[in-house]
Amino acid sequence: MSRGSMFYCFVGVVGAAFALLAGGVGEARAGGEVHEDRKLTASDAGAGDDFGVSVSVSGETAAVGATHDEPGSRGSAYVFWLGLTPTESYPPRDSIDARQPSDLACTELFGWDSIYIIFDGDAVGVRAWDFTVTVDPADMSPPGILNLVSSGNTARLKFDMRIPLSHWTIITHDASGFTTRIGALPADVNGDRRSGRLDILDLIDFLNDVRPELEIWQTDIDRNGEADPADILTEIDLFNGAGCFDQWNGTTLPE
Repeated sequence: MSRGSMFYCFVGVVGAAFALLAGGVGEARAGGEVHEDRKLTASDAGAGDDFGVSVSVSGETAAVGATHDEPGSRGSAYVFWLGLTPTESYPPRDSIDARQPSDLACTELFGWDSIYIIFDGDAVGVRAWDFTVTVDPADMSPPGILNLVSSGNTARLKFDMRIPLSHWTIITHDASGFTTRIGALPADVNGDRRSGRLDILDLIDFLNDVRPELEIWQTDIDRNGEADPADILTEIDLFNGAGCFDQWNGTTLPE
């Protein structure tokens, strides 16, 4: 065996072990015991791929080589994010705020101006610049992140403005690729991305305990802290454009 081949085999053995140990994936214990915290696998794994034959780690990113992932190929490198990963958000993904967007005179604006991102570990090191905010449709500037406050495994992102009406506000954790989105569409009680007369029926069903799964942001249309029959009247006001309200009947959010 040539010296080069010997080195290649050594890299393969060390690389396979290093893939389990580096960047927080696992940790070595006293007496040589290894505790595996996370297992890295190829998304298209197959027999004889030689996945793990080489590994490179930089910060919280690992590149793992597979020299024979496809017949006749030159091999591939799989890139893994080893750091904290968001698992969910609050409000949850695809939540739509159906409540009135302001008081009747439009002297005070209402609506979500922050979102909570829950991670799979302590979020103390998470920073505002770890995220990108966009909107859909992309016909306006998205909210910026004014600040971020973390507590335990949760980070609260405070926007510099309330999320725009009739748009999705999309929050992406750049390193992991995690994405969530929240929308604002007044009167869309049932969350079908369309404000229409059926929403009045769903609101009535909720008040009669037929649709108990609906959230407070879908049913407390007048924002008085609880869902009650007065919300039906506010819902009608939103459809008809009462006061300074726009007429929301028939308005939709993108898929």
